[in-house]
Amino acid sequence: MARRAGLWLGSLVLTALLLEGGARLVLAAMGSAGAPIRVGWEPGEGRTASVRDLVYVPDPDTFFRLAPNLDVGRTANPRIFDLRTDSRGLRGPEPTRPKPADTLRVVAVGDSCTFGSGAPQNGTYPAQLETRLAAERPFRVEVLNAGVPGFTSFQALRLLEVEGFALEPDAVVFASGVNDASPATAGSKRRFGSQLLSDREYADALRRNRRLGITRLLWRAGLGLGGGAAAASAPGGVKRRVSPADYEANLDTFVAESRRHGALPVIVVWPLRSQAGPDGSQSEVERVVRLYQDTARAVARRTDAPLVDLVEALRGREALFIDSVHLGPEGYGLVAERVAEALLAGWPAPEARIRSTFQWSGNFLAVAEKNPSPRSSPRPLPQYRQQHPLPKRSGPFPSEEAARSRWSAS
Repeated sequence: MARRAGLWLGSLVLTALLLEGGARLVLAAMGSAGAPIRVGWEPGEGRTASVRDLVYVPDPDTFFRLAPNLDVGRTANPRIFDLRTDSRGLRGPEPTRPKPADTLRVVAVGDSCTFGSGAPQNGTYPAQLETRLAAERPFRVEVLNAGVPGFTSFQALRLLEVEGFALEPDAVVFASGVNDASPATAGSKRRFGSQLLSDREYADALRRNRRLGITRLLWRAGLGLGGGAAAASAPGGVKRRVSPADYEANLDTFVAESRRHGALPVIVVWPLRSQAGPDGSQSEVERVVRLYQDTARAVARRTDAPLVDLVEALRGREALFIDSVHLGPEGYGLVAERVAEALLAGWPAPEARIRSTFQWSGNFLAVAEKNPSPRSSPRPLPQYRQQHPLPKRSGPFPSEEAARSRWSAS
């Protein structure tokens, strides 16, 4: 009996080894089509190699992201210039860590429109948003630009989950949708040959690279994708980087996770230039993008999340666009204005936290002994004053009366 069981087990192991060996031979015979799908690219490969190799780095969670500690004046892409990133690869100065208790922090995530393609460092909408908010509130405001050109909602959500929420935001502004609607083909930063892979499938393929050859072969044969059916049911019969259903799920997750981390979620609907013009005709691209825009509006209504709908805000303002989707600094300023309105209307919770942490005392905000925020530890007043000494002056601050007025009105 024991001998029979041993023979059966041995034959099973031998069969598995033969199948695995055969699968690996088939994958090898497929050449580049059978090579493992990996994150990254070969330096110098492709039409956009100079910009890609300079500005981006591969990332296992988001496929690619901005390189850290960049200081770039010009690139071969005329829309990417005056670019400086911090140690995390965010466009802007290094944020204060840990977040000071007297600070309202916003994290803006999205694609090249959030990144600010076509604008200098201080002309992006997150940079202008920080300036606007700082002028409206008598305490410190930080807006961190976590936009990356080429990102979809899948990647923006992953960046939030991996790093964004650890930055302790009081609000998160989520602007994504145009890249979600683009075809699921490979690109200079998403390298997987001639297959059609959505972002979710690409992430799944990266996980499968660590699996057996037989499972990789079966997956490539289509057993794990159902690619034909997916394309047939996709908008316009074309498989998209993020399907409408996945886009809705990503937005739902964004709203729920933001609230779970104590942050106000704000959804932005970004228009195409063609939607700003007087022409009522719609191209196929616009029809598909409208589907994603309508999905974002529906999620905002259903979850009661603040919505910044830029389609109407930019109606009749085609001149603010520099191409089919990107704005210039003036257009990004309008975006900052509308986002600021949404944030100021929905910010009672973090402002109440700051008021309970700091008490208005004549010419400065004195640190109170009570600090209810679970994310910030209280700092004694002497220690705070060593780090933030009061300026030497005679008479009141020039802006004190305005600050008092804003405080009372809010």
